[in-house]
Amino acid sequence: MERVNHSLTTVLREHTALYHGKEILTQDDVNQLDLLAKMLLAESRIGEKYNLYVDAIYFDEDVKSEKKDKR
Repeated sequence: MERVNHSLTTVLREHTALYHGKEILTQDDVNQLDLLAKMLLAESRIGEKYNLYVDAIYFDEDVKSEKKDKR
């Protein structure tokens, strides 16, 4: 299970490179991860007894942080 978890995490981490620069995850992307998990777990005793949770955090690069002057 740990290897499958690591593999799925790597796919998410490298999402931009693997999906031609696309940064936003879609439901189709998550469905593909689920299919990959099923394939990786197919021959294990875990089979389809797992849950897949995907949390994504996006940062707006256009938002500039406030600069506070200390005098």
